[in-house]
Amino acid sequence: MKYIIFRQKMKSFPIFSVREIEKQFPGFDRRRLIEWQKIGYIQKVRNRYYCFTDQLIEKQYLFYVANQIYCPSYVSLETAFAHYGFIPEGVFQTISCSSLKSQRFETPSG
Repeated sequence: MKYIIFRQKMKSFPIFSVREIEKQFPGFDRRRLIEWQKIGYIQKVRNRYYCFTDQLIEKQYLFYVANQIYCPSYVSLETAFAHYGFIPEGVFQTISCSSLKSQRFETPSG
């Protein structure tokens, strides 16, 4: 598998899982992910989730990443209100709410 072909097919995904890769490329060798991480093409966000290292980090991107790495979840009211300018306080974290156990994640994306 060549990185250029991989990049062309996966560039529309801001974050992609191993499962999504295997849907696009049946029989994909997962060792390529480790090689591409060492070279610096991609970075691991969390278990089984990756993104391209040159990905621009925008608020919408962070909201999508937060939703993907812990499902089912949604962006909290505090984060949404700050995003739309309804509260004057600054919110510097992307907080998600879920009916599952509480978790805290530190990712390279933020």
